[in-house]
This record gives sequence, C-alpha cells and structure tokens, in this order.
Amino acid sequence: MLLQALCGCLLALAGAALVLRSRAELGSGWSLVPMTDQGTGLVTTAPYHLIRHPIYLGLSMLAMGGA
Repeated sequence: MLLQALCGCLLALAGAALVLRSRAELGSGWSLVPMTDQGTGLVTTAPYHLIRHPIYLGLSMLAMGGA
C-alpha cells in the first residue's frame, strides 16, 4: 500500500514538473484563448523536441498519480 502511494506521488510530481517546464518553454506564446498572428513560432525545444503535446501528457500523469 505504501509503495503504491509513493509511486502515485512520484507520477503526480513528474507530471506537474512536465506541465510547468512545458508552459515555461512556451513563454509569451501561451494563452488561455487561442490567438492568431502573435509572431511566435513553432516551439521545438526542451520537452517539445520529444513530445508533441507535453502539457496534455503532464496533466494526464498528474491525474493518474492523484488517482
């Protein structure tokens, strides 16, 4: 039981870290409402180099770890 709780916490922490890192990498290109012509480009650095939608993956990991 303790091992399952520890694994869940680690998964949730890893998910939260991925969300925060991905959001920071987007910088000014991130907004709650999609906007056109912001002058930002396609981000291909950090987590976006390996994962297509790292924020969605991080939120999924956070939810699974919390469950």
